Formats: sequence, structure tokens, C-alpha cells
Amino acid sequence: MTTVKIAIAAYVDNKAKFVDEANLMTYSGRGLDGRFTFVLYAHPDIIDQLDRHMNVRIIPYTAPDKEFYNDYKFARSMVFPYDMPEPLLEYDYVCKTDTDVFITPMLNNFPFTTNKIYVGIGNYCHTDGAIEALRQAAIKFGYPEYKRINDMHSTIIGPTKDIIDIMRLSDELEEKMYYGLEEPGEWGTDVLWRGYYGHNCGICSMYAMEIILSSVYPRDRIVITDKLDAACDLVDVPWTDKYTFHQYHHDVIYSKFQARYGAYLNADYTDSVSCANYCLNTYLSKLEYVKNKSTHFVNHSINIDPIPVNHHIQETVFAYRNKK
Repeated sequence: MTTVKIAIAAYVDNKAKFVDEANLMTYSGRGLDGRFTFVLYAHPDIIDQLDRHMNVRIIPYTAPDKEFYNDYKFARSMVFPYDMPEPLLEYDYVCKTDTDVFITPMLNNFPFTTNKIYVGIGNYCHTDGAIEALRQAAIKFGYPEYKRINDMHSTIIGPTKDIIDIMRLSDELEEKMYYGLEEPGEWGTDVLWRGYYGHNCGICSMYAMEIILSSVYPRDRIVITDKLDAACDLVDVPWTDKYTFHQYHHDVIYSKFQARYGAYLNADYTDSVSCANYCLNTYLSKLEYVKNKSTHFVNHSINIDPIPVNHHIQETVFAYRNKK
């Protein structure tokens, strides 16, 4: 019987925060079986800072020298699979994701035997007005057949060729949307929020993928699941029900920003089986290895950033101490 080969693919840009996220992501996947390989497309400046303590493969990669990828840096996480597809073609399935995720051992049980495409839920169209705005955008940019699925997130799993094609079509569309939407708008309004050039929250890429999946692929091939990109602060849900967690931007329980500001440097392990517990304990476990200069890791840096002056809090908040 032929063993299925699966790539967990992400782009790592040349900033310390992305390096830290990528190293934490690969560490979180230490319970995966031999079918999985982390395939990290990494900016050449930081490839020596990426840990190789498990099945990690590093592909030096620089995004195309194009204004769009400078204006909208989130697109760099979309372009790499089709711009340099050869390393991924060795695998049967690809889990395309971002660096700010945790992987759980439950991914070993994922149904990698189908031709379906699995996506997480982003929850960014909160109103009827936003949903209608997205439909109008799809029509405007050439996809009149679009019918809303359910707010795609950044993690997508499927057969390799499908993922490469989806990234290509989504990237081409997001460029048109990024420059072509008349109103920047604001988060939470009925306007599709694009933001000013260079100050984008990243939603445009997920808008584009939603439109492509709905318009190009039969609906019965798309599976929407809350097991991918689950929230990292869930205290009443067991982590054994999830495949991946997304490190969200809030300031409670586990937050990638709180980690960056040093909120968890002296935190204690928790002993529940909640999603928040898994995320916090994974971070603390990795931190312990780093502090002890474990030879299993290349990177022993602990990068702590000062809290921005304009941040809505002026001190770190750690709201999850030994909560069971």
C-alpha cells in the first residue's frame, strides 16, 4: 500500500515575528506521523533561523518583485504555491496555512483519501450588508456565479494540484480586488474592508478564496469545518476535537501578541484539555526547550517586543492562570 505524502506549507517572511511563529508551528506538530512534512518557503535572509528539529524542509523563496506584494504583504502567503510549485508536487496533499497556527496530533486522523477541499471558518462577514457587498464584488471582478459558502479562513487542505490552482486564481483575483474596491471602509461595517495601501488586515485574500472556491469548484467538493483554524482561546471545547488553531489577535488567554509582549514568560502549565490549554501549554513547552538551549532547536532566541504606545493596553494581560 502506497503511503500518502502530505505537505504542511507556509511562507515565512523576513521578520522575527514570522520566524517565531513558524518555529512554534513546527514544534506544535511534533505529534504528527511520518506522512507529514513541513514545507516552509522562507525568505533567504532568515532560513538559518528556522528550526529543523523534526520533519521540516526549507525552500529559499522570495516573492515576485512586484508592487502588489509590497503593498499587500499578505499576498506573499498566497503566491508561493503556484509561483514555485515544484517542491509541493512531490506530495499528494497540501495543507496550505499561515505561520501563526498550532497543529494538533488529531491531524493524523484527517481524511486524506478524498478529493474534497477542506477550509476553516473566518467569520468576517458579520452583516447582511457585508455579505451583499462581497457578492457585488464577485460580480464586478468576473464571478457572477458566486454563491456564499461561509467565510473562508487561511488554512486550506486538499489534493496538491487543486491547492496550487486555488492559490493562483485567488491571488490573481485578490490583486484586482485590492486595487479595485472603491471604498476602504472599516472593520465591522457593511463595506468590504481593504484598508489603505500597506495597512491591510489581510482579509482581501480570504475574500478572494471564498469567491474562487464557490465559483470554480462544485459545492459538494467543499467542506467547511470548525476543526481548522479554531480559536485559540476556547476554554469549554477540548483540543482533541480540532486539527489546527489560529493565533488570534485579542488580549485574553493565549494570544500571539501577548506572547510577543512577554505575558507568558513566567506562566504555569494548565491541566485541562481545552483548546486554550493546548495552545498555552504548547507555547510554554517550546519556551522551556529554548531556555534550556536544547540541541533539538536551531533558534534559541526569545524575542520580546515593547508594547506599542498606541496599543489599547499598556501592560500585558494574562487571563488564563490555572483555569480548569
